[in-house]
Amino acid sequence: MRECMTYLELTDFLQIKASTMRNIWREYPHFFITEASRKAHCLKGARFSKDDVLRHLKEKMELEYGNT
Repeated sequence: MRECMTYLELTDFLQIKASTMRNIWREYPHFFITEASRKAHCLKGARFSKDDVLRHLKEKMELEYGNT
């Protein structure tokens, strides 16, 4: 089962500041847990899959630096 994380849990996992995550969270694959948060694009209602985020980062690195 995939691990579902809040943005604060993701900041801890990625070891970045919460203020940085609040600025860049849309770059990461995410989904919303409620219809209201989806309509408002609310960060507090966003959830992140650890597997999806890692896959996204890996693909981004391969595009920038080649397949290493």
